[in-house]
Amino acid sequence: FLGDGTSTYFGHMGIVGKFMSISDTISEIAGLKVGTGNAWSELALQDFEETAALLPSDFDDNAKWYISKTFYHQVMRKLANATGVANMFEVLSPEKRRHFLGYEVEFVPCMPSTEGNSQICAILGDLSVGSYLGERKQMSLEQSRDVFFKNYQTGIIGVERVDVNIFGCGDTTNLGPIVGLITADS
Repeated sequence: FLGDGTSTYFGHMGIVGKFMSISDTISEIAGLKVGTGNAWSELALQDFEETAALLPSDFDDNAKWYISKTFYHQVMRKLANATGVANMFEVLSPEKRRHFLGYEVEFVPCMPSTEGNSQICAILGDLSVGSYLGERKQMSLEQSRDVFFKNYQTGIIGVERVDVNIFGCGDTTNLGPIVGLITADS
Protein backbone atom coordinates (compact mmCIF):
# COMPACT_ATOMS: atom_id res chain seq x y z
CA PHE A 1 0.00 0.00 0.00
CA LEU A 2 2.69 2.54 0.94
CA GLY A 3 5.62 1.72 -1.36
CA ASP A 4 7.10 4.65 -3.26
CA GLY A 5 9.58 2.74 -5.42
CA THR A 6 12.60 3.49 -3.22
CA SER A 7 14.94 1.00 -1.58
CA THR A 8 13.03 1.48 1.70
CA TYR A 9 10.20 -0.46 0.04
CA PHE A 10 12.54 -2.75 -1.96
CA GLY A 11 11.61 -0.94 -5.17
CA HIS A 12 7.90 -1.69 -4.80
CA MET A 13 5.37 0.97 -5.78
CA GLY A 14 2.19 0.80 -3.69
CA ILE A 15 -1.17 2.51 -4.12
CA VAL A 16 -0.20 5.57 -2.07
CA GLY A 17 3.10 5.90 -3.92
CA LYS A 18 1.36 5.52 -7.28
CA PHE A 19 -1.15 8.27 -6.48
CA MET A 20 1.56 10.61 -5.21
CA SER A 21 3.69 10.04 -8.34
CA ILE A 22 0.88 11.29 -10.62
CA SER A 23 1.31 14.97 -9.70
CA ASP A 24 3.02 17.15 -7.12
CA THR A 25 -0.28 19.05 -6.72
CA ILE A 26 -2.77 16.77 -4.93
CA SER A 27 -5.81 18.61 -6.30
CA GLU A 28 -4.74 17.66 -9.86
CA ILE A 29 -4.95 13.89 -9.20
CA ALA A 30 -8.30 12.74 -10.63
CA GLY A 31 -8.67 9.74 -8.32
CA LEU A 32 -8.12 11.62 -5.06
CA LYS A 33 -10.73 13.59 -3.15
CA VAL A 34 -9.06 16.33 -1.10
CA GLY A 35 -10.72 16.42 2.32
CA THR A 36 -12.23 19.52 3.91
CA GLY A 37 -9.29 19.83 6.28
CA ASN A 38 -5.84 18.57 7.15
CA ALA A 39 -6.92 17.04 10.48
CA TRP A 40 -9.01 13.89 10.78
CA SER A 41 -11.51 15.77 12.95
CA GLU A 42 -12.15 18.15 10.03
CA LEU A 43 -13.14 15.37 7.61
CA ALA A 44 -16.88 15.27 6.92
CA LEU A 45 -19.24 12.55 5.77
CA GLN A 46 -19.50 14.44 2.48
CA ASP A 47 -15.77 13.83 1.87
CA PHE A 48 -16.38 10.07 1.97
CA GLU A 49 -19.51 10.36 -0.17
CA GLU A 50 -17.59 12.33 -2.79
CA THR A 51 -14.75 9.80 -2.69
CA ALA A 52 -17.27 7.01 -3.32
CA ALA A 53 -18.78 9.09 -6.14
CA LEU A 54 -15.35 9.20 -7.83
CA LEU A 55 -15.26 5.40 -8.16
CA PRO A 56 -16.52 4.41 -11.62
CA SER A 57 -19.67 2.26 -11.33
CA ASP A 58 -17.99 -0.60 -13.23
CA PHE A 59 -15.91 -1.29 -10.12
CA ASP A 60 -18.60 -1.00 -7.42
CA ASP A 61 -19.33 -4.70 -6.91
CA ASN A 62 -15.97 -5.74 -5.44
CA ALA A 63 -14.82 -2.39 -4.05
CA LYS A 64 -13.75 -2.07 -0.41
CA TRP A 65 -12.46 0.64 1.88
CA TYR A 66 -8.84 0.06 2.92
CA ILE A 67 -7.98 1.95 6.10
CA SER A 68 -6.30 1.56 9.47
CA LYS A 69 -8.32 0.32 12.43
CA THR A 70 -7.56 3.58 14.23
CA PHE A 71 -8.91 5.68 11.34
CA TYR A 72 -12.09 3.60 11.26
CA HIS A 73 -12.84 4.12 14.94
CA GLN A 74 -11.67 7.74 15.23
CA VAL A 75 -13.22 9.04 12.01
CA MET A 76 -15.60 6.80 10.07
CA ARG A 77 -17.38 5.31 13.07
CA LYS A 78 -17.85 8.74 14.64
CA LEU A 79 -19.28 10.13 11.41
CA ALA A 80 -21.68 7.19 11.14
CA ASN A 81 -22.79 7.63 14.76
CA ALA A 82 -23.30 11.37 14.23
CA THR A 83 -25.91 10.75 11.53
CA GLY A 84 -28.38 10.25 14.36
CA VAL A 85 -29.57 6.79 13.36
CA ALA A 86 -28.06 4.39 15.85
CA ASN A 87 -27.54 0.92 14.46
CA MET A 88 -27.99 -1.23 17.56
CA PHE A 89 -27.11 -4.41 15.68
CA GLU A 90 -23.66 -3.04 14.81
CA VAL A 91 -23.04 -1.84 18.36
CA LEU A 92 -24.10 -5.06 20.09
CA SER A 93 -23.34 -7.68 17.45
CA PRO A 94 -20.39 -10.04 17.92
CA GLU A 95 -19.95 -10.10 14.12
CA LYS A 96 -16.79 -8.26 13.07
CA ARG A 97 -17.72 -7.39 9.48
CA ARG A 98 -17.69 -3.65 8.94
CA HIS A 99 -19.31 -1.53 6.23
CA PHE A 100 -19.30 2.16 5.44
CA LEU A 101 -21.52 3.78 2.79
CA GLY A 102 -22.40 0.30 1.52
CA TYR A 103 -18.80 -0.83 1.00
CA GLU A 104 -17.00 -3.41 3.12
CA VAL A 105 -14.18 -2.06 5.28
CA GLU A 106 -10.85 -3.88 5.47
CA PHE A 107 -8.19 -2.95 8.00
CA VAL A 108 -4.68 -2.45 6.65
CA PRO A 109 -2.09 -2.06 9.43
CA CYS A 110 0.32 0.04 7.36
CA MET A 111 -2.30 2.69 6.52
CA PRO A 112 -2.02 5.88 8.63
CA SER A 113 -2.98 5.58 12.28
CA THR A 114 -2.07 9.20 13.09
CA GLU A 115 -3.20 12.25 11.17
CA GLY A 116 -1.02 14.31 8.88
CA ASN A 117 -1.08 16.87 6.06
CA SER A 118 -1.49 15.57 2.48
CA GLN A 119 -2.03 12.06 3.79
CA ILE A 120 -4.00 9.42 1.91
CA CYS A 121 -5.98 8.08 4.85
CA ALA A 122 -8.63 6.02 3.02
CA ILE A 123 -8.55 4.01 -0.19
CA LEU A 124 -11.66 2.74 -1.95
CA GLY A 125 -11.44 0.39 -4.87
CA ASP A 126 -11.43 -3.01 -6.50
CA LEU A 127 -7.84 -4.19 -6.11
CA SER A 128 -8.49 -7.29 -8.23
CA VAL A 129 -8.92 -4.99 -11.25
CA GLY A 130 -6.40 -2.25 -10.36
CA SER A 131 -3.40 -4.31 -9.30
CA TYR A 132 -1.56 -7.56 -9.87
CA LEU A 133 0.46 -9.74 -7.55
CA GLY A 134 3.11 -11.41 -9.67
CA GLU A 135 5.78 -13.98 -9.12
CA ARG A 136 9.29 -12.80 -10.05
CA LYS A 137 11.00 -16.04 -9.06
CA GLN A 138 9.18 -19.30 -8.61
CA MET A 139 9.44 -21.03 -5.22
CA SER A 140 12.58 -23.15 -4.98
CA LEU A 141 13.66 -25.42 -2.12
CA GLU A 142 17.11 -26.86 -1.48
CA GLN A 143 18.57 -28.88 1.34
CA SER A 144 22.03 -29.73 2.67
CA ARG A 145 23.30 -32.09 5.33
CA ASP A 146 26.95 -31.10 4.91
CA VAL A 147 27.20 -28.20 7.35
CA PHE A 148 24.93 -29.83 9.94
CA PHE A 149 26.28 -33.39 9.59
CA LYS A 150 27.87 -33.72 13.02
CA ASN A 151 24.62 -32.55 14.71
CA TYR A 152 22.41 -34.94 12.68
CA GLN A 153 20.58 -31.99 11.16
CA THR A 154 19.51 -30.95 7.68
CA GLY A 155 19.54 -27.34 6.49
CA ILE A 156 16.65 -26.26 4.23
CA ILE A 157 16.41 -23.02 2.29
CA GLY A 158 13.37 -21.76 0.40
CA VAL A 159 13.32 -18.76 -1.92
CA GLU A 160 10.46 -17.01 -3.71
CA ARG A 161 10.22 -13.47 -5.06
CA VAL A 162 6.95 -11.65 -5.61
CA ASP A 163 6.10 -8.20 -6.90
CA VAL A 164 3.05 -5.98 -6.86
CA ASN A 165 2.03 -3.93 -9.89
CA ILE A 166 -0.41 -1.09 -9.19
CA PHE A 167 -1.91 0.38 -12.36
CA GLY A 168 -5.47 1.34 -11.41
CA CYS A 169 -4.98 4.79 -9.89
CA GLY A 170 -5.77 6.75 -13.03
CA ASP A 171 -3.96 10.00 -13.83
CA THR A 172 -4.72 13.74 -13.80
CA THR A 173 -7.80 13.39 -16.01
CA ASN A 174 -8.91 9.73 -15.92
CA LEU A 175 -10.24 7.73 -13.01
CA GLY A 176 -9.31 4.12 -12.35
CA PRO A 177 -10.71 1.28 -10.24
CA ILE A 178 -8.92 2.68 -7.17
CA VAL A 179 -9.69 6.09 -5.62
CA GLY A 180 -8.76 7.69 -2.33
CA LEU A 181 -9.37 10.37 0.27
CA ILE A 182 -6.43 12.63 1.10
CA THR A 183 -6.25 15.26 3.82
CA ALA A 184 -5.59 18.86 2.79
CA ASP A 185 -1.98 20.05 2.71
CA SER A 186 -2.38 22.59 5.54
